[in-house]
Order: sequence, then structure tokens, then C-alpha cells
Amino acid sequence: TGIMIPFKPTTYIRNASPQQRSPQQQQSEQQKEQQQREQREREQREREQRQKEQQQKEQQQEREQRQWEQQKRDMQKKIDSLDKTVSDLSQTKNDFIRQKTSWIEEKK
Repeated sequence: TGIMIPFKPTTYIRNASPQQRSPQQQQSEQQKEQQQREQREREQREREQRQKEQQQKEQQQEREQRQWEQQKRDMQKKIDSLDKTVSDLSQTKNDFIRQKTSWIEEKK
């Protein structure tokens, strides 16, 4: 005669077919699957959020780079314009000195 061990409904049978699993075991497995699914979804959302933030950061940097290059071009135009003004004034000064010199010579 063997010893009779009563079956406990909370006992889990590993790798058991669905019919051999207790309702508690099935519920526990469903909860675990649900948690894993939620974890994967959360990780996916976090990945997408990081990618979105990285993309926004890169776009901002590109905008700033374009703005900086435009400002640089604008400043170069101003510098060129001032250089031309200085050159024109210098030419005008030289012309004036020549004219003055010729008047002085004429008066003599």
C-alpha cells in the first residue's frame, strides 16, 4: 500500500498541457504574459520617444547651423560693403588732393 498524497489545486505542473494546469497556474501564466507584453510595449514606446527626441535635436542643430551660416554670409556682405566704402573714400581723397594740387599750380 502506497502513501496517498492529496492533489493540491495550487500545485504547478511544469510543462503541463492546458488540461493538466490548474486554473491558478493558467491565470498566473496569463498574468506573466500580460506583464511581459506590457514591458515590451513600454520599451518600444521609450525607444520611439528617444528616437523622436534625437531627431528633434538633430533638426534643431541643422537649423542653428543654417542660421549661423546665413549670419556669416550677411556679415561678410557688410564687411565687403564697408571695404568698398573705404576704398571709394580713399579714391575720393586722392582725387581731391590731385585737384587741389593742380589749383595751386594754376595759381602760381
